[in-house]
Amino acid sequence: MKQEKRYKHLYPTAFMLYVTFFVHGFGAAIIGQNVTSLQQQWGTTAAGVVAVTSALGIGRLITYPFSGALSDRFGRRPITLIGSFVYVLFFAGILVSPNAQVGYFVAMLCGVANGFLDSGVIPGAMEILEDSGLASILTKLVISIAQYILPMMIAYLLANDMWYGWTFVFCIIILIVNALLLTRAKFAPQPKVETENGEKVKGFVGVSKASKFAVEGIALIVIGYTCTATFQIFLAVNKSYGMDVLGMTEGAAGQIQSMYSLGSILMVVATTFLLKWIKPVKFILICPIIAGATEFLMFVSRNTTLAVAGGFIVGATAAGGVLQLVTATMTDLFPASKAKCVSAVMIAGALSQFSATVMASKLAEMFGMEYSLLVAVGFTVLGIVLAVVVNIRYAIIEKSLAAEGKSL
Repeated sequence: MKQEKRYKHLYPTAFMLYVTFFVHGFGAAIIGQNVTSLQQQWGTTAAGVVAVTSALGIGRLITYPFSGALSDRFGRRPITLIGSFVYVLFFAGILVSPNAQVGYFVAMLCGVANGFLDSGVIPGAMEILEDSGLASILTKLVISIAQYILPMMIAYLLANDMWYGWTFVFCIIILIVNALLLTRAKFAPQPKVETENGEKVKGFVGVSKASKFAVEGIALIVIGYTCTATFQIFLAVNKSYGMDVLGMTEGAAGQIQSMYSLGSILMVVATTFLLKWIKPVKFILICPIIAGATEFLMFVSRNTTLAVAGGFIVGATAAGGVLQLVTATMTDLFPASKAKCVSAVMIAGALSQFSATVMASKLAEMFGMEYSLLVAVGFTVLGIVLAVVVNIRYAIIEKSLAAEGKSL
C-alpha cells in the first residue's frame, strides 16, 4: 500500500499532464465542429473540410515510430512540452490558413502533437499514479469531457455572433500556461528497462503455448484499426450529417456531438466498474455490435431524434474506451511484449484515422454525407467478425492455461 502512495505529492504534475490531454480533446474535434466557418475561410465544401481531418492520422504515423524511444531516453517532460508547443502551432495555424491545402498540412501538426503527448503524458501519468488502468481511463475521460464542452462553446459563440476562433485562442492560452508550469514540475523517476538474462525479448511472446500471434495478435491489431474507424468517422461527420442530411441548425446539430461525448464519458466511468465482472475481450465484441447497428439505423432512418440519441449510443459503445480495451486484451495475451502491443495497436489506429476518414469523405462527395456512416458500418462489421475470432481464441488459450494451472 505504501508503494501506491510514493508519488502522491506529484499528483499536481499528473493533473497538468491531463490538462494537455484535455486540450487534445478539443484539437481532435475542433475542425469537424467548425465546418461552416472553415468552409467560408477556405472556400471549400463540407466534405473538403472533413477531408482535412485525415491529416491527423498522418501526423501520428510520422511521430509514433520514434516518439516513444525519445520519451524513454530524454524523459516525459521534454516530450510533453514538445507536444504542447506543436499543438500551439496547430491551433494558431488553422486560424491563419488561407485554404484547405494549407489547412491539411497544418492539421498534420495536430497528429504530430498527439503522438508526442501519447509518448510523454501516458507513461508519465502511469509512473505517478502507479496504476496503468486508471491512468489510461483518465486520459480517455478528460478527452471526452473536452469534446462534450466544445460544442457548447461553439454554440455560444454562434448565438452571440462571435468569432469562431476564440475556442482556438482558449486552447493556445491553456497550453502556454500549462507548459510554463510543467517546466518547473517534478516527475516520477522512470523505471529502468531490464531484460531477463540480459537478453531482449524478440517478437510477440504469447502467454501460453496455445497463443498464435498470426491469428489473435493480427486480429487485435486490425480491430484497433476498425474500432478507431467506427468513432473517428462519426466524430468527423456527425455535425455535417445533422445539418446537411437532417436539416438541423448548426447549434442543434452540435447536440449530436455533445451527446456523443456524454455517452463516452459515462461509459468510461461505467467501464471501470464493469471490468470487475466482464473481461475486456467481451467488450471488444459487444460494443462494436451496438455501435454498428446504431450507425446503420442513422443511415436508413434520417431522424433527428434518433441522430441525437445515436450520438450518445455511438459515443458510449465506440468511443467509451474500446480502443484501450483492445490494447488491454493484446497485452493480456502477449504480456512479455506490452510496449510492442501498445505501439502496434496505436499505429493501426493512426492508419485508420488517416485512411478511413479519406474514404468517408470521398464517398460523401460522390453520394452525400450520410454515406460516410455506411463506411463506418462496413469497418465495424469487419471488426465484429475478427472479435468473434479473438473471443474463440481467448477461450482456447484460457483452457490451455487452466491445464497448466494458470489463468488469464
